[in-house]
Amino acid sequence: MKLNGIYAALFAASFATYSQVELSTPHTIVYDTLSDGQVTNQHSVEYDFKGQNSHFVAHNQTEVLSGTVNHAQQLIHFQITESSQNNVKYFTGSVSGTGFQGTWYSSQGEKGDWQIGTNQQSAFYTCREILQAGQSSGDGLYEIMTDNNETLQVYCDMTTDGGGWTLVGSYPKNRIGGIARISEYGTEPATTPINPTQVWMFRGSLSYFADAREQVACSQAQCADGKSVYGTNMPTLELEHIRSSWAYADKVEAMPQRTDIPTCRTDLNDVNTSVEGCTKPEYLNSANPNTFVGWQADVNGSYCWAALGTYQSTKLGSSLCQGVTPNGTRWALLWMR
Repeated sequence: MKLNGIYAALFAASFATYSQVELSTPHTIVYDTLSDGQVTNQHSVEYDFKGQNSHFVAHNQTEVLSGTVNHAQQLIHFQITESSQNNVKYFTGSVSGTGFQGTWYSSQGEKGDWQIGTNQQSAFYTCREILQAGQSSGDGLYEIMTDNNETLQVYCDMTTDGGGWTLVGSYPKNRIGGIARISEYGTEPATTPINPTQVWMFRGSLSYFADAREQVACSQAQCADGKSVYGTNMPTLELEHIRSSWAYADKVEAMPQRTDIPTCRTDLNDVNTSVEGCTKPEYLNSANPNTFVGWQADVNGSYCWAALGTYQSTKLGSSLCQGVTPNGTRWALLWMR
């Protein structure tokens, strides 16, 4: 059951923002059963679509699909009727990046999120794009494109905090502090978030990302024993500032005052945990120091940052966030999506 050229032409005519994808290749509807704005634990199904301009239909042995496209508002609506189970699923959504996504509910009380991606799309710039296209096979290594059209193998977290996170920086537990410039980080990506051995930072454009997550004081899988901070829907400049914070000289130049540091929150899903400057209130009006590196500055406890800077720069690894200087047992990670 594959999308044919008629349906591809329908989408091409309807949405100019989708024109960078080859629409004559097969498409898949991917959906889950949890309405939270992310498609996780997904199911997928392909259909042979037929139609013209703004109306389309499709069917297989057990289901009939029909829907419409609103050109002016870039909206799509369709429903799938399961004849054998007397169940109807209603889908509504809009253009999203290189595809379509939205929410669905059924006549039997089910609901969730959905998206349409191109099965044969090969050029992805982030792990989130891979997830949204239905190409995720779980956490692990994937190839993404850089802004100079070269491929880079990166680690993708496809399950935590909604999934779609690209590992863009790692600070190993055996690395001394005192990194002054992002240019001093290695260019070989970390291949695992568990006890990474590479001290590295992604050097490409951050314009493909919108969210950030920093994990420090990690010694377990998914940094279960560490501390995390988050930012969502962030402009590229703020993401660049977060990256700069991992090098003490770049950090101070980019953000002379702690008020210049992008706001973070300690709970991804709760805006009420937002913290200006990602630091304790008593530090907010002081200068940004070069004694440590990292986005968060004691917001999750004393001595809580990615690693040391100029102060005791021979100490190894990330902090412990318990008023104890690094002792070579913890690492730090920087993710974006």
